Amino acid sequence: MLFNYTREALYHPERFRPFRVNGELPICDLTTVDVTAAEAWHLCNFAHSAYLDSESLADVLKSVGVELLKTVDRGGTQGFVARGADYVVVSFRGTQPDEHADIKADVNLPLVDFPAGGRVHRGFEAALKIVWADIEGVLKGLSDLPVWFTGHSLGAALATVAVAQRTGMKSDRLVTFGSPRVGNQAFVDLLANVPTFRYVDGADLVTMLPPEVLYRHTGTMVFVSETEPAVVNPSAPFVRKYRFKSIVRYWLRFPIFRRGEVKMRSLVDHAVVNYTAAIGKDL
Repeated sequence: MLFNYTREALYHPERFRPFRVNGELPICDLTTVDVTAAEAWHLCNFAHSAYLDSESLADVLKSVGVELLKTVDRGGTQGFVARGADYVVVSFRGTQPDEHADIKADVNLPLVDFPAGGRVHRGFEAALKIVWADIEGVLKGLSDLPVWFTGHSLGAALATVAVAQRTGMKSDRLVTFGSPRVGNQAFVDLLANVPTFRYVDGADLVTMLPPEVLYRHTGTMVFVSETEPAVVNPSAPFVRKYRFKSIVRYWLRFPIFRRGEVKMRSLVDHAVVNYTAAIGKDL
């Protein structure tokens, strides 16, 4: 899949079908804690799938041999629990610009005390709380399987808070795409023993928010992009240099004159379909 610079890709991922490949699906193993490009690609597609309506979601999951166990949709928070042959996925939907509740959750910035420790973004905690009992009820019967929490954008933040709710669960893994910062250092420390991989695509603006003054990122950063191979825990100068070059190259395409295209590289790189493309090129 090639990068998609359109506003449709950024604002309406539900119009693009997840798990689209030419040929066979990449072979992956979601029973271990290892995350290769193949595992990341599958999980990114699960994150993408959370944007679909329930009928389309069930159809997509069935096509890749995964059973939909539960959907949640309450107060603007959406997600699902699904079961593969030997693993479980919990995925949350990211921000939809026409969903008032999503915007409210994103901008509800103050940190509040988190029950398990530390301080967390108030909007993210409140958005998860609305649906958490339903999700937790399903997971209680699946404790013998590895559970992958994932999501894109707001969904990535919700997945992070969800894992922190389950401190001490050795079966949990967390893989996020385009995640904002979610809590302070004490909150991040709650996930110290959880295998956590945070995928960042190029100049994605959302991954730089909220400001680092009070917030910290979680887990191992995996930097992916349209042109370069994935880099694990890249240096800050490497990331800054790539972002500067990619922004300049994008402006040289004169996107302002291209109808239907996103005008900012930092927003192009946030689209979930472009995360899939960036990861997929390394397969």
